[in-house]
Amino acid sequence: MCPDPAGDSRVDQRHHGRCDGSGYPRGLSGETIPLAARIFSIVDVWDALSSDRPYRGAWPREKVRQHLAQEAGAHFEPGVVEAFLRLEASLAAEGADEIAPTTGAHLGTNGR
Repeated sequence: MCPDPAGDSRVDQRHHGRCDGSGYPRGLSGETIPLAARIFSIVDVWDALSSDRPYRGAWPREKVRQHLAQEAGAHFEPGVVEAFLRLEASLAAEGADEIAPTTGAHLGTNGR
């Protein structure tokens, strides 16, 4: 398992929780999902969508941003999405080409 900065090793088990409670494995919602897992879920989706995959090409940056914003309140906690998008925009303004690797070394569990 991947421990979070607070020492909670449940991040990789709980980052599939959804803000609205429809996630798995426990159907946790909102703040019952550890903060590190709520953050990791956004990073995981950013990486998955902005990286080339064998079955599809990477989405453009703006399309990924729009997807995250649309999922705020359902999949993701709105405040965490807002903070992530502000950080991403700041990095982009500084000239960073990407905030996640596109080399095939993806974040996640199960050896991915």
